[in-house]
Amino acid sequence: MQKGKSLDLFVYNKKYLMLLFALMLSIYLCVATAAEAPKLNLYSDLTPAVCTRFVDGDTAWFSAFGSEKEIKVRFIGIDSPEMGDENHQKGAYSDEASKYTKDALDKKIVFLEYDKEKFDQYGRHLCYIWFMDGTQLNYNIILNGLARVELYKPNTKYKKNFYEAQDYARENALGIWSEKASNYKGF
Repeated sequence: MQKGKSLDLFVYNKKYLMLLFALMLSIYLCVATAAEAPKLNLYSDLTPAVCTRFVDGDTAWFSAFGSEKEIKVRFIGIDSPEMGDENHQKGAYSDEASKYTKDALDKKIVFLEYDKEKFDQYGRHLCYIWFMDGTQLNYNIILNGLARVELYKPNTKYKKNFYEAQDYARENALGIWSEKASNYKGF
């Protein structure tokens, strides 16, 4: 295939995905949730990608469309329990958080949204993860009690939504806010 044709195909696929995403988002906006879910700004700079490897509940590797390079992404605004290693105690619900993330991302096209600061001190990309239906993974992980809110300025775009989701999970004793998790540290 000629280089020009592959670029045209990529541009066509990106436009098709954005149109499909806009349709799915409009359907999603008609449904109410327990806490106010973040709303995706379709004018945001979004990068379509697919997850290639899973690390834990708040970190994964992605391959952006049109690029052969994998990038390691840390999900903005959340801190899921540690899986446990020589430096960290295994946290309550770490397996559940990791499984939730893996199941949510497995074989799905997503959109990566950057905030003001694009990288952390370890060189990981900092992103919000959006699904084709307009829902956000970061928010859903908090809402299900599988992570706590952990925001670092200047990346605070969905601060209000994240704290509302955390309040909901805490009030309903979900995941890390349950009685079972109360004796664990692991963050």
